[in-house]
Amino acid sequence: MIHFKSCPKCLNGSLYEHEGLDGPENKCVNCAYTVYINHLVDTLAGDGPFTVFVPTDDAFAALPDGVVAGLLEDIPALTDVLTYHVVSGAVLAEQVVGLTSATTLQGEDVTVAVNDGSVMINGANFITTDIIGSNGVIHVIDAVILP
Repeated sequence: MIHFKSCPKCLNGSLYEHEGLDGPENKCVNCAYTVYINHLVDTLAGDGPFTVFVPTDDAFAALPDGVVAGLLEDIPALTDVLTYHVVSGAVLAEQVVGLTSATTLQGEDVTVAVNDGSVMINGANFITTDIIGSNGVIHVIDAVILP
């Protein structure tokens, strides 16, 4: 599992058991985050390393009505969306800024851009970066990115 080294709210050090994460703007990642991570358990249980782009609760709430419920009923589609948020390798923020794209575990590429000092992946802004785990890194983003 990705294990946090410095997160004060982590339970048992396990990414998918994490209860919440307060970013610099107090964007809490909890309920949606837990659902999100529970569906990635098998993937993240591997040796990695992995880079995971985790949307905030606000990001999930911003999706059109019915999208999350629909994904939870369509496991292949849910898997595509979730693995679209994971990249093989531990890519730290200082490395991300040098990229223009990255191939996700889902198989498609995401676009990386830096505009006026803000880093974005497929238009989603990075809110918190470089949450280091034993087999990877997490970056919190402000939108759910869709393949």
